[in-house]
Parts: sequence; C-alpha cells; structure tokens
Amino acid sequence: MKIKTERFGEIEVEERKILRFPQSIPGFTATQFTLLTIEEHHPFRWLQSVDDPNLAFVILDPLPYFKDYKPVVSNMDLTFLEMTAQSEALLFVICVIKDGPSITANLLAPVLINPKNNLGKQVILLNQDYPIRQPLHLYAKAEKAEAV
Repeated sequence: MKIKTERFGEIEVEERKILRFPQSIPGFTATQFTLLTIEEHHPFRWLQSVDDPNLAFVILDPLPYFKDYKPVVSNMDLTFLEMTAQSEALLFVICVIKDGPSITANLLAPVLINPKNNLGKQVILLNQDYPIRQPLHLYAKAEKAEAV
C-alpha cells in the first residue's frame, strides 16, 4: 500500500510491515505505524504513522548508547503485546532533536514492538529511575554496536 508522508513523500509499505498500536502513543490518535530506515539518518530510525502523514517519531535502539540501561517492563505490558518474555521485543526510545547538536532520549517510556504479531506500545518502565530527557552523545557508542 502507498502512504503519504510529510518528510518522505509517498512511500510503499507492505501490509505485513504495518505495526498496530491499539493504545496509540500517549497524546496522539494514530494507531498504525511502520518502521523506516533511512541510511543517512543512521543510527536513528523513524516510526512513521500510516494514519497521519505529519506524524513520525525519531527512534533509536538505546542499548548501544546507554550501557547501564536495564529496562524492566511489566507483565501486564508483555501480556498486552502477547509476549512471555521482554527479550522477545524490539526496544526503541523516542528521541527529541532540537536546534543544534542537542538530542535527548526518553528512557523512562520506551516503545516495545512484538515482531511476531506487529503489536506495539509505548510503556512506562517499572524501574522508574530513568529520565524522560536523557542527553544522547552519539560519540559514546559502544564498540560492539551494530546497525539494526
């Protein structure tokens, strides 16, 4: 199917790559998204709404950049996503990029995606000591990090 986007124009998205967020991202109404990888935006990816051409979130796999990040997700959220273990999920954090080199990552409320059924949800972690606006320093990338 073809979708229109503000940032990327018209793009082709395979039906099997549409992610469903039944509860949406808090504060928004869109419930269908797709993951976009734009090579020149690496290491960031885009969570592009299929419903709203103007809505796209900049996301990042946090693990290569935050070595001590150990998110703990509730069993209720795992059940919602139809998973039995957190390790089954794709994990991303939403980033905010402001003018200049300032980038922050929301470590308290990551986005989890079940790749087996394409269900997604932004969750609040049980270990709530993580900040909503953690500065991201890309040069601090772990040596073992690989592109997703």
